[in-house]
Amino acid sequence: MKIIIYIFSGIILIPLIILTIGLFLPKKRILTKQTVFDASVEKVYNIVTNNHDWKYRTSLDDLKIIESNNGVEIWDETSNRYTIRFKTMDKKPYKFYSFEMEGKHFTGY
Repeated sequence: MKIIIYIFSGIILIPLIILTIGLFLPKKRILTKQTVFDASVEKVYNIVTNNHDWKYRTSLDDLKIIESNNGVEIWDETSNRYTIRFKTMDKKPYKFYSFEMEGKHFTGY
């Protein structure tokens, strides 16, 4: 009988503990990556912002441009059967590039 009580308590307590911990996690998470390339800023910017020539990105299975209008693009990137939708937010040549992204389990920019 005590074993049944322990099992039942575990079934209730473990999810409750996980939920409580989750409530204390921040709603927003920020990831920043920085890399130094032995190339000009112009060359790197042009490569990173060119969605037509994406084959060098070996982690991608496919990239489809859905819409393109005056430098603003909407595109889907697929990797391991998981697709993420991207949309250009802002481009300042050789200085700044931002985009929105939306996947099945997350959104971000």
